[in-house]
Amino acid sequence: MLQDTMSADQSKLSILHTKTMGIVFLITIFIISLLISAWFYSQYSWYFQQPTTTDVSYDSITTKEVTVDDLKIYYKTAGNIHNPPLVLIHGTGGSYELGEHLNNKLINELSKQFYIIAPELPGYKRSEPPKQEVSSEYFVKFVHTFIKQLDVSNYILVGQSSGGKIVTIYATQYSDEIKLLVIADSAPAIKDRPVVKYKLAHSFGGSVIQYIYQSTLVPDKFKHFTTRYLLARPDGQIDSSNYQQYAVMAGLYKNNDTDYTDEIKNNITAPTIIIWGENDKELPLTGAYTLEKLIKGSEVFVFDAGHTAMHTFPDKTREIISVQLKAQN
Repeated sequence: MLQDTMSADQSKLSILHTKTMGIVFLITIFIISLLISAWFYSQYSWYFQQPTTTDVSYDSITTKEVTVDDLKIYYKTAGNIHNPPLVLIHGTGGSYELGEHLNNKLINELSKQFYIIAPELPGYKRSEPPKQEVSSEYFVKFVHTFIKQLDVSNYILVGQSSGGKIVTIYATQYSDEIKLLVIADSAPAIKDRPVVKYKLAHSFGGSVIQYIYQSTLVPDKFKHFTTRYLLARPDGQIDSSNYQQYAVMAGLYKNNDTDYTDEIKNNITAPTIIIWGENDKELPLTGAYTLEKLIKGSEVFVFDAGHTAMHTFPDKTREIISVQLKAQN
C-alpha cells in the first residue's frame, strides 16, 4: 500500500513537473518573441516615426477601391489620366506612417508628368489580408491581375525594396507589357544583403510573427500591437477575427531571403533603370551593380541617400524616368 501511495505521489509529481516545464517553455517562447519584436522595432523604428514634414500638399491624391481575387483592395491615383501610366509598388514599410508620407510625397511629384496608380498590397494598410500563405510570387500574380483588371497597358512599373523584388520577378514574366521598369534599393543576390540580419528578421522573425497571431496564449493586446505596427493597419480597422489571416503575411518574411538571380538573368527585356541610395545600410550599393550585370541594357543611378533613395529625391526620380522615356522615342 505504501509503495502504491509513493507511486501515485511520484506520478503526480511527474505530471506537475511536466506542466511546470511546459509553462516555463511557453513563457520562454513568449519572452523570446518580445525580444525579437523589440529588436525588429529597433532595426526598423524609422518606419514607425510620425512624419515631420508638412509642407507638401497631397490634395491631388485620390483613394479608390477595387475587388481583386475576392479581396477588397485600396489604391491611390494621382495626375492626368491621359499621361503615361505609372504603377508604383510599395515596399514592406511603404504603408507605415512615415512610409506612407514618403510614398505620398513621391506620388505627388511623379504625378506632374505621369498618371499614378499605387495599390496597397493585400494585408497592408486598408487592403484585406489574403487567405493563403503569401510569397513574392503571390504578389507578382496579384499585381498582374490588378493591372489587367484596371485595364492599364504600356505602363511604367516601379518598385522599392520588397516592392522592387516583386516588380523584378514580375518583369521576368511580363517584360513585353512594361514600357519602363524601375527597381529601387532591392538586391536579388544573397551576397548583396546582410545575410545574418535577413535570416533572423525574415526567416526566424516570420515564424515568431506567425506564432504571435496563431497562439491562444498571446494576449489580443499584443496581437493588436503587432498588427498596428508591423502591418500598419489603423486601430479602427483591426479585427481580432482576422488574426489568423494576418498570420499568412509572415510567409513573406519567411521566404524573403531567397536568391533570385537565376530568374532574372536574360529574362528581363524591358528597358530598366536602377535607383539606389549610396548610404543604404539595409541593402548595400553592390546590389545595384549585380542587377546591372543581370539585366542587359540597364542603367544605375546613385543618389546621396539611404534605403529610400526614390522617396528622398522624388524630383530627380521623376526627371530620370522622363529622360529614359524620351530616349525610347
